[in-house]
Order: sequence, then C-alpha cells, then structure tokens
Amino acid sequence: MTPALQLIHSLNKYQTNFNGIIFSILFDSEQSCIENKSALTNLGVPFDEVNKLAIELLVEDLFQPARTFYDKDDFLKKFKGASDLDKVLVILFCGDTFLFYENSIVVTGNGVPNYIVTNTVSFIKFQETIISIADYTNSLVREMVFHTSTKGVFKLKYPAFPISLDDSKNLTASVQIFLSKISDKTFQLFFKNEIADFVKRENNNGFIDLLLGIGGVVEESDRNVELYLKNFSWDTFRSKLYAEKDKYFLALRDILGKIMTQLAAVPISISATIFATYKIDNAYVLSFVILAFSLYVGFTFYIQTLYYRDTKEISNDFERDFRVIADKSGLPLITINIERDKIQARIVSITRIIYLFSFIIITLGSLFDFYLAGQIVKALFVRVLIGLFLFVYYLVLGYYTVRRV
Repeated sequence: MTPALQLIHSLNKYQTNFNGIIFSILFDSEQSCIENKSALTNLGVPFDEVNKLAIELLVEDLFQPARTFYDKDDFLKKFKGASDLDKVLVILFCGDTFLFYENSIVVTGNGVPNYIVTNTVSFIKFQETIISIADYTNSLVREMVFHTSTKGVFKLKYPAFPISLDDSKNLTASVQIFLSKISDKTFQLFFKNEIADFVKRENNNGFIDLLLGIGGVVEESDRNVELYLKNFSWDTFRSKLYAEKDKYFLALRDILGKIMTQLAAVPISISATIFATYKIDNAYVLSFVILAFSLYVGFTFYIQTLYYRDTKEISNDFERDFRVIADKSGLPLITINIERDKIQARIVSITRIIYLFSFIIITLGSLFDFYLAGQIVKALFVRVLIGLFLFVYYLVLGYYTVRRV
C-alpha cells in the first residue's frame, strides 16, 4: 500500500480538486496523464478517466476495506472515534505527507511521528466527558453551562467536529489522567472552578486551549482537592467522628433494648403456660397450648433473626463510613481505629447475645414442649420425637432466615 500512497501523494503537484467524495487531477500534459495512469494501474489503484488530461479517484474506494480520507479536514469530519480504531486508516494528504494507521502503529511518508489519530480519539472522549459533567448543554449553539458555588455561572462553547491540532504532540496521556479522575465528585467541584478561571483569561481560545492545557488544569485541581482535604478543622472533624460513633451506638442500643425486653418476657411466658396447664387432663386443651407456645417460640426466634439482620446492616454501614473517613480525613489512623474498635466490640457483643438468646429460647421451647407432650402421651419415644422435631424446625427456620442477610 505504501508505493500506491506515495504515488497518489505525488499527484498533488498537479492541479487537483476534492469535492468531499471524488479526488480530481488535471495533468499538465497528455504524456504526464498517460504515465501516471499506467503507474496507478500497475499498483491496482482504481480511477476513472475524464478526458486525455484528467482522471478522478473515488477516495473511499481506494484501499478497501481500509477507511480512506482525503486530508486532515476530511478525516476530522468523518472519523467516528474509538470504534474506527480496529480498522486500517489512510489519510492521503496529512500535511506534507501521507499517513497509514493499523493496530496502533502509524506509518508516515516522511517518517516523522504523527499523532492525529490518537489525538482525535482523545479530543472526542474529552469533549464527551466535559459535556457529561456540564449542568446544562445547548446542542443547538453547542454551548455548555456550568454552575459553581464560588465562581458563579459560566459558559463554554465546543466545536461541532474535532479541530486540527499540533500532530507532533501526543495529548493521550494528559487526557487519560483527566478521565481517570473526573468521576470523583470532589474533584469535579474543583475542576469546574478551574475551568471558570481558565475561560476568563485573556487571549483564550476556549475549548481548544482547555484541551491543550488540560494537564495543568488537572494538576491545579488536584492541589486544591488535597488542600481542601488537609484543611479540615481538627475539632470539627473530631466532633463529627464522635457524632458518627454515637449514631451507631444509639442504633445498637435500640436493638439491645428490644432483645432485653423479649428476654424478660420469656420466663413470664413459660410460667404462665405452666400455670395454665397445671392439673389439666384434657388432651385437646394441652395440644392447643403446645401449638400456641410453639408458635410463640418460633415468632420470638424469628424476631431475633431480624435483629441479627439489623445488626449486620449497621455493621456494614459502619465499615463503609469509617473506611471513607480513614481514606479522606487525614486524621491519624490510631484515632479512627480507637473509635472503630469501640463500635465493633459492641456489635460483636450484641451478635453473641442474639446467638445465646436464640439457643436458649429454642432449647427451652423444645424442653417445654417435651414436658407438655408428656401430659398427652405416655410413650417416651413419642415425646422425644416431638421435642426433636420442634428443635430442628426452629434451627432450620433460623438458618434460612439468616442466609438472606
């Protein structure tokens, strides 16, 4: 393909014209026309003969299946972005040379590095990202509007197509750094402030200068973010840390209070049941009492599993919040860990109480049902079977409830 590109590029010394689709060449003599037509034929380049002095080349069909562009302007208007990078790309007149691109490898006629392809991809990604973080975009006039708390409202226009840049400089690295940081909401706030200062400078070419200077804008935004994070008031943030700890303590205390209320009710319930069944010989009444007490035990155990799920959810929230505090506060890790350990110890204690209380209520419930069953049937095997059945039932109920946590 390179010899054909060299030949086509050499045709630029004649009178040429490009209408967006067809590349027309008017030679200065019939001999020149014959010689060049012969050379194009030998290299397999298709063309149409207009007359004895002129030929036409259909640019898009020159090197199928490669995508072929006439010059840089044609490339910038028709290039589709990253989706085109898996194809072979050809630019017939890229400045004073031609360009061939395949699998991230660029070949130029003069051997000078050229970054028009990668720069254009970076241009498109950068523009799409800036538009996505704008507070409002007017696509009719191609204008973005930004609202900031410190810089007010400002506008930034953007081009309809990528614009020709200095192809000897690679913008990919600085744009990739910007793309890796812009998803952070805190960085976005300071980045918008930097854009506001940038667009207000004199002799500023707006969007293009912002793209070319994105490295400096990102660095300044980074410095402001770090300054913001490190300038937390110690007393203020420490009070927030303690308030966060107190919030989790109150939530855990509420769960513990509910558990203790149920724990106090168990002896009363068992005593009331024993009193209700004392000297009762009616098997139907005793069966009803067994059923009612079993349902009570099952419901009490189910409530404990809900308390366990609540405790687990509080634990997850606590870990997430304190991880953010540790990452972004700038406070000594030992200070954060002291408060973290206090809450973690409380969570572990409450979890153990839930396990212990659940085991006790299951065991007592099964034993009491075993006792009541003795009032109905005299066979020891049947009573043991009833007690074991209920014990296993409660365990299975708890297992599948906890699995959903």
